[in-house]
Amino acid sequence: LRKDADDRRRQPERFRFPVARFNRRQIPLNGPFFHFMPQVPIFADRLTKQTLIFSVSGGVYILPPLVNTYGQLFSVAELIASGYASLVSSGSLPTGPINMLPFFNPTPLIGPNIPIFRPGQSGFRGSIRTKLESLSIPKDYYRSSNLHSTIEMDENDSEDNDGDEDDYEPPSRSYNRPPRRTTTAVATSTYSNTIAKVQKKLKEATVRFLNTIKQGICVEMILNATVRNQYISSNLIGRVQPVGTFLTTDTATEYLYGLLCAIPNLPLKSILIDTLDLLQWGFDPNYYRTFFKLQINLQSTKKITLLTMIAFDEQFKVCGYEAVVPNAGLTLDFAPEEYSFVISNLCQAIQITCPVGSSNQQYTDVNECISFLSEPQTPFGSYDRADQNNVVCRLIHIQLAAIAPAIHCPHVGKTGGGACTNKTSQSYFEGMSDFVSCAYQYQK
Repeated sequence: LRKDADDRRRQPERFRFPVARFNRRQIPLNGPFFHFMPQVPIFADRLTKQTLIFSVSGGVYILPPLVNTYGQLFSVAELIASGYASLVSSGSLPTGPINMLPFFNPTPLIGPNIPIFRPGQSGFRGSIRTKLESLSIPKDYYRSSNLHSTIEMDENDSEDNDGDEDDYEPPSRSYNRPPRRTTTAVATSTYSNTIAKVQKKLKEATVRFLNTIKQGICVEMILNATVRNQYISSNLIGRVQPVGTFLTTDTATEYLYGLLCAIPNLPLKSILIDTLDLLQWGFDPNYYRTFFKLQINLQSTKKITLLTMIAFDEQFKVCGYEAVVPNAGLTLDFAPEEYSFVISNLCQAIQITCPVGSSNQQYTDVNECISFLSEPQTPFGSYDRADQNNVVCRLIHIQLAAIAPAIHCPHVGKTGGGACTNKTSQSYFEGMSDFVSCAYQYQK
């Protein structure tokens, strides 16, 4: 297998496949089937993506599909036709009949990730996992619904041999004219190519966006509108549970970059991003939307996981996001013996950022602040309830108040400013519920 069908300089990676061999009249698959190469007896089952190879030595060999890093299934047949795969080490394409005996080892291939063949359940269950990414399949499809009338060959199975060849054996049989290419097949090929291109662009856009969260550039995303406008739509909105809902571009940007980013001339944060790991990724086949599992490695050596949806506009700028942080409290909560120290530091920061005598004032002095934020008047709370009337919510908003005091100082005050206020479970379903509907629709 090759990661790039056009790159012949690198050696392809070798894979071993489980294979099931049948008499031509006892094929367990019902089709319909696609035929990619006119003179080559290799077919793909349209539904399951399993590959069927008719051998001149007799018999039909069935191979399971492959899956790329994005979870897309591909048949061996279409990968051979497109140059991504070959049955021989030279990487050449077959041009006629194929003798499968040199490639077939009768020894069972078993293992934890090896697909299992189930004759009564339409062949192989599972697929061969690869490190291939987006694939472009430019070859036209040839539709065939009757394999038996397409190929003439000896029906007698030969003895199994074990071996490996550098090239295909010369053809010894003739084949009928390939089936007429259908409009449906060509349309399917065009659609697959379009999806592959969009998939690649969306993956690149996702990685590009995640890079802006890293230390250094995250400061520019907050303070430099010219840089920010390269990545972020002017209509950005978002929601992160259990932190809050952000219905303006300013607040959606501040929450996105202001909490885990080290900003010069502002108090040093205790929770900062170190590195990011994109663990899983998927995309919407109709809209510019991606779905992924992100692991944030903090400088404190702790880790946070985000389950995220991102929407991109037509220019691949982020216009909406929604995320959930599982186990935020378990990861970030303070021990009870730390509460007094944390509240004292918080109140001192509030008095500096939202000072007495200014329009942003929230408390007359530090003591009033400490008294109000101490239990039982105000619960300390948990990061699992970081949008409620508690100290934890105010710990989040004091960091944002340093960036935009007029917006966030009320959030650290006695009323909570609409952000640090108690909310019911049903509030999640009230108001705006879709934060990724801004995604550009490319399949209409």
